[in-house]
Amino acid sequence: MLIPSLVSLALASLAGMAPPQKETQVLVFGEVSYRQRIALSPDAVVHVYLRRIDAEHRISDLTVTRVPTAGKQVPIPFEVVSEGMKPEEGVRYVLQATIEEAGKVTWRTSGLRGLELDGSDAKQELMVIQTGGRKGYEEKDWVLYELGGKPSVPAGTRIPGITFSAPQKAFSAFAGVNQMGGSYERSGHSLRFGATRSTMMAGPQPQMDQEAAFGRMLGQVDRAKAFGRALVFYSKGKAIAKFRTPA
Repeated sequence: MLIPSLVSLALASLAGMAPPQKETQVLVFGEVSYRQRIALSPDAVVHVYLRRIDAEHRISDLTVTRVPTAGKQVPIPFEVVSEGMKPEEGVRYVLQATIEEAGKVTWRTSGLRGLELDGSDAKQELMVIQTGGRKGYEEKDWVLYELGGKPSVPAGTRIPGITFSAPQKAFSAFAGVNQMGGSYERSGHSLRFGATRSTMMAGPQPQMDQEAAFGRMLGQVDRAKAFGRALVFYSKGKAIAKFRTPA
């Protein structure tokens, strides 16, 4: 009866073994900060979000890192940790941050910071701006997924989209190659963009064409409406651009 005894011992040994541990790796690390001389409240909490945008422009959270400040002031260090996550082909990654005080978001990153997960973008400095206290689409970052009835054209790790800053009545946008910005006026659903400034770099023709179409679109917008996590720009009742937001 030696064999059954050995089998029993082996089973008992296996039963006592701990499951194999997944390898934990630091994907991104750095600091969250801002330039103003304003103190955070003792209960302030930093959240750093690593998000994925797939080929269909669907946005989902991969990790959310929560960092209580415990009375400390900026810069606040952070680490985004994952268990065995590997970059996916055709997927873009975005890093964003917020600071909450008394349960409300009072600071946030402006824009969509794309990054590589191969280690080349491991160190990040996330600068946040004060929120304006406005509700609706003005305090969010919007990913462009349709322009003139056509799907948006990817631009490497950078994410085509638009961000509004309610306190300054200013917007910033990226549509393929150059950074764009300017002023806007909003009243209810009415939305008008002022003169747009832009950097003047050249790039691949598909992205340049999209950027030119985006600039023309801004001059045509007369109305905007948010539907949950979607935002639609209209001109004379026709939808001319569509966006999605991570949150």
